[in-house]
Amino acid sequence: MEAKSNDTKRRYSRRPITAHSALHSMLKQYNLVDGFAKYQFVLRWDEIVGSAIAKHARPDCLRGSTLYVQVESSVWATELSFQKQLILERLAEYREYGKPITEIKFTVAGIKSPSLKF
Repeated sequence: MEAKSNDTKRRYSRRPITAHSALHSMLKQYNLVDGFAKYQFVLRWDEIVGSAIAKHARPDCLRGSTLYVQVESSVWATELSFQKQLILERLAEYREYGKPITEIKFTVAGIKSPSLKF
């Protein structure tokens, strides 16, 4: 009976960890960190580019170090091409793992649904 109480103490005496830490540990254990982290920035797209831009542009796919972004119109493609370097810098801040994104290509495709091809 005493062994059970020691097991309980051992199991619950560790300090709590965040969900992020637990998930990261699990992904690392199964060698999935790079694959998962490669696309983690997609979840924070609004923060990276701002909500005004995010309404008119969204990440479509990542090929190598090139991010393809669908935009609503050629006007948005032109505007975002002027902001490409700033977006690349912001992406670098939000990507903790994986190869850096070094190029962005904007394609006019209209924004209809939030589906992504990742």
